[in-house]
Amino acid sequence: MQRPLGLHHITAISGNAEENLAFYYEVLGMRLVKRSVNQDDPGTYHLFYADGEGSPGTDLTFFPWAHMKKGRKGVGITDEVLLAVPAGSLAYWQQRLSDFQIDHDPIKKRFGENSLSLRDPHGMELALVELKHERSFSPWAASSVPADKQVVGLHGARVLERSLTLTGQFLTEHMGFMYMLSEEGWHRYSLPDERGYLGRSGMILDVKEIQAGRGEWGVGSVHHLAWRVSDEAHELALRAEIEAAGRRPTEVIDRFWFKSVYFMEPGGVLFELATDGPGFGVDEEMAELGERLILPPWLEFHRPQIQSLSPQLSPQRITMQITPSAAKPKKPVSSTIPISAMPSTPTGFPLRLGEWDKLNPKKNPFFEHARLKAFLAEDEGKLVGRIAVIDNDGHNLTHSDNLAFFGFFEAESERVAKALLDSAETYAKSLGRDTLRGR
Repeated sequence: MQRPLGLHHITAISGNAEENLAFYYEVLGMRLVKRSVNQDDPGTYHLFYADGEGSPGTDLTFFPWAHMKKGRKGVGITDEVLLAVPAGSLAYWQQRLSDFQIDHDPIKKRFGENSLSLRDPHGMELALVELKHERSFSPWAASSVPADKQVVGLHGARVLERSLTLTGQFLTEHMGFMYMLSEEGWHRYSLPDERGYLGRSGMILDVKEIQAGRGEWGVGSVHHLAWRVSDEAHELALRAEIEAAGRRPTEVIDRFWFKSVYFMEPGGVLFELATDGPGFGVDEEMAELGERLILPPWLEFHRPQIQSLSPQLSPQRITMQITPSAAKPKKPVSSTIPISAMPSTPTGFPLRLGEWDKLNPKKNPFFEHARLKAFLAEDEGKLVGRIAVIDNDGHNLTHSDNLAFFGFFEAESERVAKALLDSAETYAKSLGRDTLRGR
């Protein structure tokens, strides 16, 4: 029997696009590998997050339909998306989620795997699951998360069904899944890998039978689960099997980066078959993935209209600059001028009136026993935030402390503030300090 190779991508419905970007790009540290539109609703973004190269099996994608009501759990709905993370990394993630004030549960064992459940800003249920076996992965060098802690890819999904028997038969008899085991009402199915092993990351589907009404798509719910096929021949063979099972699959639809076939499994969860190629590098250089709006050729003619309907999205990148003592801005500015209007030299830290004397090592004896490191937040060349980390040996010796301070802190938005504070805390920890204090 022909069977899928595992999960290809999972597509969900989010609320506000900026909030979605802030969470998956900044908090989870995933790469935005494609910034496009919903091909059936071109006035809506389609945002693709993945590993460093946009590899099949790592994509979590979103339609930001902020006008929709919240999704409702029930039959035919995906209950949770499982994301794989490296073994031993959940303590890091637990702390990171706490730092960003993300709603999450304690770490627990599920099917023998360490799991950390959480909710994204729009209520979608996620779980970070530590890998138990090696899995290929392309880390993203520019991520805010260290390479050995980054999200590796899709681990699996959990779906709610009216009949375990009907869904289980379809999965095993027509899609090549095998039943593994059950736990707390959940029944784990897995595709075998190339050596026949079950339970490998990216090949898992957990099924739960519930007595409830039909669920509804909406903000915070999964739209569909897409399963990998190697090429169009593989896809057509699986399509024929699914059609023979009476599931009425669509014809092959060209999505430009892959080719798709859609169908409902017996319980009503929307499935897709998606080819591995041609991939996200077909219309962008790999180093530039996700940096601009990309449209498939048949929508390019409508670019002006589409761009007028699409809000601007700007991932925040935190970039470290040299200390302010290296270069004094020519014109320190008033405290009433917004941060985005503050001038700075290419190597300097933007200052307000009266701040230079505080930061000038030649005038302030404070720097005889202290050091300062500055960070800037920039959005496409525009300054949107600043912070300085002060490491004061004199204070730590006098008060038997082991802390660093932050100051000169300004941010244009809450998400910029969180990113700056995260960078400051990471730097303080690199100095061996266990606390960061400031206001």
